[in-house]
Amino acid sequence: MPFHKHRDNNTLRKYINPVVHLLAMLLRHRWSFDLVTNTLTLDLEEQLADEEEQSKVIKQIHALLMKIWMTSWLKNDDHPHIADPTEACMALLTLNQDGSFKEPKNVTGIITKFEYCMRLVFLREIKNGISTEDMDEPTACDALQRWFTEKQYSMFARLRSLQHRASTISYDTMEPPRIWWTDMVNWTSLRYKGNPIAFLDVCEIFQDTEKDLISTWENKVLRGLHLRVDYGKLADDLTNKDVGYSFISDPRNECFRDRTLLIKEIAKEHGAFSEFILERDGELIWNRAELRKWLQDYTELQKLLLLRAEMLSGAPGRGTELTSMLYCNTQTRHTRNLMVFDQHVTLLCQYSKTTALTEHDKLIPHGLDAITSDILIQDLAMARPFTQLAAEVCFGNDSMVRLYKNHLFVNFDRAFTTDDLSTVMKKYSLPRIQFGMSANPWRHVQMAWKCKFKCAMEDLIEMDREDDVEALQAGHTRATENRIYGLSTQSLAGAAEDVLPLYLQASTRWQQCCKVMPGGSGLPYRRARSDLAENTPRPMRDRSTDCAMDASMVDDIAARVVERLTPMLTELMQAITGSRSPPPTRKDKGKQREMDPWEDERPGLSETEEVLQEAEEAEFQAVILASIRNPRDNGSTGESSATGRRSAPSHACLDGH
Repeated sequence: MPFHKHRDNNTLRKYINPVVHLLAMLLRHRWSFDLVTNTLTLDLEEQLADEEEQSKVIKQIHALLMKIWMTSWLKNDDHPHIADPTEACMALLTLNQDGSFKEPKNVTGIITKFEYCMRLVFLREIKNGISTEDMDEPTACDALQRWFTEKQYSMFARLRSLQHRASTISYDTMEPPRIWWTDMVNWTSLRYKGNPIAFLDVCEIFQDTEKDLISTWENKVLRGLHLRVDYGKLADDLTNKDVGYSFISDPRNECFRDRTLLIKEIAKEHGAFSEFILERDGELIWNRAELRKWLQDYTELQKLLLLRAEMLSGAPGRGTELTSMLYCNTQTRHTRNLMVFDQHVTLLCQYSKTTALTEHDKLIPHGLDAITSDILIQDLAMARPFTQLAAEVCFGNDSMVRLYKNHLFVNFDRAFTTDDLSTVMKKYSLPRIQFGMSANPWRHVQMAWKCKFKCAMEDLIEMDREDDVEALQAGHTRATENRIYGLSTQSLAGAAEDVLPLYLQASTRWQQCCKVMPGGSGLPYRRARSDLAENTPRPMRDRSTDCAMDASMVDDIAARVVERLTPMLTELMQAITGSRSPPPTRKDKGKQREMDPWEDERPGLSETEEVLQEAEEAEFQAVILASIRNPRDNGSTGESSATGRRSAPSHACLDGH
């Protein structure tokens, strides 16, 4: 029974794990708890041993959990153990392998899973009470409300109290930094928990995935066939909630009308796909072994698309949500996760940490890069229809056919999990950075670089929260304007319509920073390769950071250069003006008198002329020094660069300025 519309089966299994541990603990140590509970546990053990029908086992489990969670457990002085089985199980689950207890931030998830399962058990009991007795839902809910609400003496209330305490400790605890910058000028290298990571090495990961993605699509999925669906500007109705709708099925996109291109090529029984069809007893049948092998190759393509969607679509999304995305509307989920905004192929995420507080989801677009966008469209237009046919032949299961029909990413015979995403991320990160980076470390590392490169989405959201003159002139705040006034069908929850393009700009800025062709170009993947990307800025050197050196160091270097250039430039000026020797200064003149006794007999400059000559020489050196300190001035403003030299570097490298 799904308890949240975004929880897939894999997440549901994780949520029931604490309850499974609780039942296993009761079966192993039934003598340690209440005698009534022991009786129910013995009955459950007998049913499991006799391989009873699943419905009977579920009823027995439900009765046992209701007994545990509707009992006021009192501490017994005769026995030192914890009286409440749920508390005892939670204490064991919070133990680390070294015998220490988990940090509060790692305990909140365990408590949350218990709370969700408790609510589901009581919900099932309410439904059972309505069917067995003559009462309505409010009456059945009032009878059980004490056991699943706060501020009551119950197991649920104690769990909620522990949850509040653990959350408070987690928020108030300052953790040591995970990231230490080793390059504080250009921000190109850092250490994550002591592991050195360079940004250029990360960019090499993207180039590796790009090569493998193109090779897998052409050689393993298409098997050398030169097939392509050419498309222009795609039409997508973002408000269409019809079941099965996507931009692939939109009748205005005539380029996707024939989705049997790959199936027709396979049916021709030639080339690389000839092994797919066998002739037996005069009849043509499918070769299941070859179909399964092809589905495994198709899974490799899906892994690469999923990896690039996580690492190159801007701020990283949540792995659980990313792996369960749909590319078309279904009966239970009317908002698909794959849309087209203008020319941007976009993943529409909905999860936010504020969902539990606001009680509604956010719609957060993440723009895909050019290669991922094009191959994903080619996949959905040509390969995905054949995968549905192959899944029906290989598995003979309608659920598998629906999986390939609706899900954006499919892992052979199931949906992807966050662990699957971390596995493929480690595969490509380990050879480049000598560190097997998974989804959680990547989230921290990427957000650190995005903040330094000024392409973090948090800055855009903060811009939208600030009040502007237009909003204040209308007599309300910007937040009120975003929520009430001038809304259109393209407005997404939580942001004004003029901020939505900034989400995609944040994605494209990150893609430019990673030296890949950004999304929105509509180019075929062959023309969107990173080695052909033009005007892709490198986040290695910023002009503004050239002036970020220490001022004393610059002055010292400039003084040395002036000291060496002055004699050379002085001789050059003398050659131009025709003078034989530079006019001596007072100090030099005194030295010359000591060395040459005939100096007084030679004609020289007057004292006034010597002072003027020294002033001209000092001014000449000052001009040389200023030109060295500000070589790009070119007489534009003549302002000193001392101020810019001490200012923080602005990462204009993303725009190439």
